[in-house]
This record gives sequence, C-alpha cells and structure tokens, in this order.
Amino acid sequence: MKRDHLCRFGFLNPRTFLSIVVFFASLFLSSSAATDPQSFSVVYQFLPAPNTPFSKLIQASDGNFYGMTSSGGSYNAGAVFKMTPAGAVTILHSFNGSDGANPYGGLIQASDGNFYGTTQNGGASNNGVVFEMTTDGNLTVLHSFAGDDGADPFAGVVQATDRNFYGVTEGGGANGSGTIFTVSATGVFATIHTFNGNDGSQPTGQLIQASDGNLYGTTFNLGANGQGTVFKITLDGQFTLLHSFAGTDGAGPLGGLLQASDGNFYGTTYGNLSSGPGGNVFRMTPAGDVTSLYSFSGTDGANPRTALIQGSDGNLYGTTEKGGVLNEGTIFRVTPSLGVLTPFHSFIGTDGAMPSGELTQGSDGNVYGTTPKGGPSNTGTTFTINSAGVLTTLYSFPGGGGQHPIAGMILANDGNFYGTTFNGGAHNDGTIFKVTPSGVLTILYSFSGTDGGGPYGELIQASDGNFYGTTEEGGALGDGTIFQLTPSGTLTTLHMFIGQDGAHPFGGVIQGSDGNFYGATDSGGANDKGTVFSMTPSGTVSTLYSFAGADGSGPFCTLLQASDGNFYGTTGSGGTGGNGTVFRITASGTLTTLYSFSGLDGASPAGKLIEGLDGSIYGTTSWGGPAFDPANFIFGDGEIFKITPTGDFAIVHLFVSTDGSIPFGGLSQGNDGNFYGTTEAGGANNNGVVFRVTPSGNVTALHSFSTSDGQEPTSVLIEGTDQNLYGTTYSGGNGQMGVVFRVSPSTPVQLLNAGSRKTHGSAGTFDVDLPLSGTQGIECRSGGANGDYTLVLTFANPLTSIGAASIAQGTAVISNAQIDNNDARNVVVNLTGVADAQVITVDLSNIADSFGNFSNAVSVSMGVLIGDTTGNGQVNSSDIAQTQSQSGQPVTSANFREDVTANGEINSSDVALVQSMSGTGLSSGATASSGPTTSSRPATKSPKKTAARAP
Repeated sequence: MKRDHLCRFGFLNPRTFLSIVVFFASLFLSSSAATDPQSFSVVYQFLPAPNTPFSKLIQASDGNFYGMTSSGGSYNAGAVFKMTPAGAVTILHSFNGSDGANPYGGLIQASDGNFYGTTQNGGASNNGVVFEMTTDGNLTVLHSFAGDDGADPFAGVVQATDRNFYGVTEGGGANGSGTIFTVSATGVFATIHTFNGNDGSQPTGQLIQASDGNLYGTTFNLGANGQGTVFKITLDGQFTLLHSFAGTDGAGPLGGLLQASDGNFYGTTYGNLSSGPGGNVFRMTPAGDVTSLYSFSGTDGANPRTALIQGSDGNLYGTTEKGGVLNEGTIFRVTPSLGVLTPFHSFIGTDGAMPSGELTQGSDGNVYGTTPKGGPSNTGTTFTINSAGVLTTLYSFPGGGGQHPIAGMILANDGNFYGTTFNGGAHNDGTIFKVTPSGVLTILYSFSGTDGGGPYGELIQASDGNFYGTTEEGGALGDGTIFQLTPSGTLTTLHMFIGQDGAHPFGGVIQGSDGNFYGATDSGGANDKGTVFSMTPSGTVSTLYSFAGADGSGPFCTLLQASDGNFYGTTGSGGTGGNGTVFRITASGTLTTLYSFSGLDGASPAGKLIEGLDGSIYGTTSWGGPAFDPANFIFGDGEIFKITPTGDFAIVHLFVSTDGSIPFGGLSQGNDGNFYGTTEAGGANNNGVVFRVTPSGNVTALHSFSTSDGQEPTSVLIEGTDQNLYGTTYSGGNGQMGVVFRVSPSTPVQLLNAGSRKTHGSAGTFDVDLPLSGTQGIECRSGGANGDYTLVLTFANPLTSIGAASIAQGTAVISNAQIDNNDARNVVVNLTGVADAQVITVDLSNIADSFGNFSNAVSVSMGVLIGDTTGNGQVNSSDIAQTQSQSGQPVTSANFREDVTANGEINSSDVALVQSMSGTGLSSGATASSGPTTSSRPATKSPKKTAARAP
C-alpha cells in the first residue's frame, strides 16, 4: 500500500490530486487545439501479466485444467489460461474489451469440446458478453449484453440437455435487478426471466440443471426478507421462487447450488444475521425447505462466496473468502447429513488468499482451486490439496512487468534507455527496467519494500558506470532509500532515510562535479519540511539543509548543478507566497531563496530545472497563472518560467489547456535551442501533450495523447542517439499502465520556392524559377567572367538561424549565405566560379524558423546552361530564333530569359552569345529536380550529402 503523502494543498497525495485536477479540467477544455503532425510511436506498453483468478478451474477432456483471470493480460482485461496438472501455465487468450473484459465466472467444456463462459464487462455496450473459445484459444463473442437484456454477468453458463446454454446477469433487465438468459452455440439469444426484486435481485451464482430437468439458482439480494433467494426455472422460462432467506437461516448467497447424491441441494450464504457475519452452509429439499447446517465463526472460516462440490468420498468441499488463522480464507469439508465441518486448510497469504472460485476434483482424486490474491506477488495462485489436507501451490501468478512509470528515462552508455516504474514488479513496489530503442524491455530489478519501494525520480549513470537513484518509500522505516544498481541488475541499498535525515525523496540524485551525490527529500529533516542532502559514493549521507517553511517546503524535484558550480532546485510549497520557491544552494549547504511563487505567477513547481544555452535556469510550475484561485478550485494550467542565477524571474509561457495543462515533468533543451516537455493534462483529448517551446515562449503541441497511445505523461524527455525524443506516460496504453513513446521533436521548416536571381540593369530584377520537384529549372543567363549567380530560397515562416551552405554537386564556390535582412523568410546564397553545362546542388543545413520548426538540411538544384532560353536542356536553333524574335524589345518578366547577358537589353550581343553556345546541352539525366529534405533534428556532424546527380 502506497503512503498517503500530503500534497502541496494539504489534503491529498499528489497523484490523486492531479487526477482530480485533470477531471475538472476535462469539463472545460476544448478538443479543437491544433497540433503539429509528428512522427509519433509507442515503443513499449507496460502490461500486467494475467493475474487475479476469481473463477474456478475445470479439468477438460485433455486432462489439463482451464481457468480465467479477471485482470492482466495484453489489454489488462483478463485472460484465459491452460494449466497442466503439474502447474505449467499457458495463456490462451487475452480479452481486449471488445470481445469481453474481466471474467469472474468459470468456464465449462460443452458437448462440442469447446469452452463457453462470460465476462462481466466489455463487449459492444461494456455490459459483458457470452463467448465460445476453442481449445487453441480462438474466441467468438456469442452475445454482447446491451443492458435491457441483462448486464454484468458474474457467473458462468451451464449447458442444459437441450444443448443450449443458460446463465444469469447480475444487473440489467427491465428492473435493473438482473436476468436469466439462454443462448445457443450459434448465438441465438433470449431473456427468459427478468428479476423484479420481490423474487430476488443480483443473481451471481452459476445455474445448475437438476435431475428433474429444471434450472436452479440463487440471488444475492432482495426477496421477501431482503436477504436473497433460491429459485427454479424451467427451460422455457416458468419461474418459481423456492425460498427467501430471512437472515437467521443465512443471508446473501453469492454462489450457486449443488445437487448432491441424496437429491437435496446444498449451498452457502455470505452472511448470517443470527450468528454473526460469517455466513453458513445450508441444505434445501427439492420442495424448498431450507436448513442451516453450519454457521461460520471466523476462526473456522468466514464469508463463503462459492458453490460447494461433492467429493468422491461423499463429503462436501468449499472455501471461505475470509477467516482462518490469518483471516486469509479457508478450505473446508462438511458432511451433508449432519453438517459436521472440518477446516481443511487456512491460507496464510504466501500460499494464496481470499479463495473465491468453486473447487474442482481432479481425475487424481485431489481437489484443485484458485485464489485471486496471495502468493509472492499477491496476484493469485492455483493450488491442489489432497485428502489429508496437504496443500501444494501449483502456480503463482506473477506481478508482471512494471506499472506506471513516472520519472523520465536516461540514455546510458550502451545506447539503451533505463528507467523506473512506480508500481508493479514481483512485489508491486516498483521496478528498474532497460528498454532498447526498438522496444525490447527487460526488468532489471523488482523492489520488495525492505530495499525500497515506489521509485519516483529518474536514474543517473554515474562516472563508475553504475546507476543511482532513490525510492520514495520503503526501507527500514518506510521513509525511502538511495540505491546503486549495476548494469547487470545487482542492487545495493546505500542509505535508508529515517526521518531526521530526510524522508520520501521524490526526486532522483545527481552526481556533482566533486564526485559526491546530491538530492532532496520531500519531508523529514529538522522541521519535517524536507532536506537537501549529499552522499559520498560509499553511502555516507549528510544533511546540507533543512527547510523551515518560510524558505520553502517539500522539495519535490531532482537538483540541477549549473555551470557556476551551485545547485538549483524548487520546493512545491512554502516560501513567502506559500506556493513554492526556487532556491540555490552551495555544496557546503548555504541556501538562498531566489524566488517565491504567489500562485498568480505560478504554483507548485515540481519538475527538474534545466540550464539553458543562455545561462538562465528554466523550469515549470504544475499550476498557477493569472486566474489562480484554489479556494474556488481554479488552479490554472501551469507555466514555463526562467530565472537568472541572481534571481531575475520571467514567465516564458502560460499554458491555456488547449496547448497543455499541468507541466509536471520539467524541460529538456534540444540542439536547436528549443525546449521540449510534457504536460499531464490538456491538449486535444485532455490526456496530456508533448510540446515544444521556443526561448521566446512560442509553444507548439507536438502530440496530444489519446489514451490508447498513452495518458498523463509526467516525465522529462530524453534525446536518443537517433535524435528523436523518448519519454513515458504514467497511464494509458492497452493496459492503462503507461507506455514508452518516441516522437520526432520538430516539424521540418517549409521551403516554399527557390530561384536564381539576377538584376537586368534598369529593367529590374528577375528570378529563374527552380522547381523543388518535377522538371529541372535551368538558368540560361551568363554569370559573367567569374560565373557569379545568386540563389534565393523562400520559406513559409521567418527564419531565426541557418547553418552552413555547401555544394553537394557540381562546380561552384559559395561566397556567402545569409538570411535576408529585409525579409527573414528568404535565404540568399551567392555563388561564384559556376561552370556552364552542369547541374549544381546547394545544401543548406540547420535551418530554424520563428515557430520552432527545424530541418537538418534543404537541397536546391539548378541546371546551368547559358543560352538555353527555351529551358529544354539543349542550346539549338530554337533558342537562337526565340532570342532573335525578342531583339529590340524591352526586358519584362515574360522575356527576361532572352536577355542572356543580363544587361537590361535584348540585342545582337544576346543573339551572338546564344549562337556561340549552340550545340551544348545538359544530359537527359540532369533534369530531375531535388526537393528539400525532411529531417527535422539538428545534425551533430556535417550534413550527409545527397547522391551525386548526373551532369
């Protein structure tokens, strides 16, 4: 159980409070926010292994046992499994919601050899389904409940002598009290009875077909005395109420009935008002006369919720959900004639807990069953017990992989990503994992509580190659730990916090320039307001500073060591404004409060700070803004801020819900100078966004999460070796346990057009169009004695910076390349030494615009063929004739190509130049144009050249 940590506003733990804020925000957010189209992909989905088997096992004709889990699996909606008598488990099918979710009733193997069952949820209306499954796991939905025909079938079905299947739904129907239905193997469905309360409500036990051919069952609730009922119904729907429980003879039967060899019916009730709430075992004659055979007292068991079975020895066997030695439930045996009960086994947790499924006697004479809780991961077991009462655990359902990653990942020296999950693992205390860029995930370590639990902050890889981090809880006193993990997964607990030296480190640790580690705890210390600490590599911890409230309270973040050698961090509350602070602290423990948030300028900073390329410190606040009014549940959407080392504070951006809300995870800065981060809520679907923000504060939502691809991202983003950004979401994905995602960080700049520009004397300036695709643009004008040309590249948005320009193909020299001072959308590239009769390609690298868009490179190609006024790649009589036809005409946009000397006149000089070039041409392979590249991350080395084009 996770600690109920007080949040910044004093009454809820942070995760719960954020969920509430997300919920209220969803009531007001627009879903029309535009986002940049990005290359986004889910790299890995955290999914729990199948777990929590509520239903009974059955032994099929192949000798194996079959059962279901109510949760876990590929979609966290439960699964169907096969188990050998020796305990080897194979998952046959994972429910995905559309074909059902959360099966609680057992399977049956029908006369056709296939399995039939129900799920309580899922299907077309999320009211549950009836399904058929082959022995190899191919599942077909026979019926999806719509509500009016029933809802939430908790029990399985029975195949009657007419070969149809019959079952009950706990809810739905005309009165909302449940139904009895029939369905054929081909899916022909009918409701044969609707409960009205007087005849019972909430049937949860499986029907049986008795020797008289009728169906018998129970309801958990209502009836004449409000304590549940027993009924019978014919196959054509003739219903008879046999008994209404009064409390003294039992109350609330959850399981179905058993018809024993003596012809009587036997069952259990969950409670018994006359002898305490422990429940009882009862017998009912075919006429409906009920006798209580045994009432549970607690030590011998309590609250049986399943049907009984009759063993080959004639005795009845069952389970209780609670009671026994450790109140983890029991297995019992009772004689049907006298009601003498013998406790057969008391569960103790490690061997299972809370048995809730009906028992099965195997062909070997032993009894088999399941528990939905207990075992090493507390996620359930399967067991067998022999006639002497010796229980053997056959299989323990694993806790599965990690669940709910909160912290960001780090890119380690081996090129893989490493991170933590807050929950999950073998003991549900969190994990440390490794994931490759292609999405292969390995659990390196599962916390067990005593060695830590609930890792919240990100890892670091220290100078010794090992990983270091913290857990928010666990350890000797539950106050958290600091640990070291080798790359192979060996964990050493370096320090356990005990309160006075700090408690509950939510942030990770960093390694300072002196080789020691530094971090903060959210509480504990001299004033229980949190601490800043240092730790030597051997694990000696020293408290550097204890917060007192006025100087801040609850440092939630990982520290930053800036270029000045000092450490910077934030507190989530406290300070003069009561809503958190930004502080600076030296390695010796001298702390300076740089800024106190008032709420209107931000509230509750929690994310990691970052030092920008400009030397300022950048960070986020989870809430706050001009409308901040927590008394009226107006918290704002958070902000991005910057602060200088001397305390000069400025708001960079205020989130407005549609572009994100609750930026919990902090920022990272890309090589393009922009900042990248996530918000836990907001965006098009109010599930959070990945955003980019320019240093001037222009924010673009790069991706809005849609639940299926993740939800509630809380992590700092990390840049991979492929220059994409990687991060995690706390929830979402198929299993709602979070995902690892990858996103391309920037939208490429948009090159609109390009041209070769020359000034034709007093006639003006004219551009030869250079198409970005299709037919090659050809410059036919002379470059003069030096071969001088000017290219102009026009972009969609004003540019803020460009890198180098280079010749990728052809003979030429770039004398200058710069953003046009008069129109920042244009880049002017001056060329000299350009040879004739060739194709020249110019590459421009690292282009960034004012909207934060970025491209590694764009390429523009131009054919150069002096005298080719027709632009067909050949200088011939057609060009001569065309130039002669324009001789003496003024130069205009329609005929400037004939002014091949570019002197502002079309005359004999131009005709002579074209005649002198007659017979030259570009090869046929030189007419394919090259458009701009689409890479959108800064290059870390010289841009790759495009393939050489034929001259």
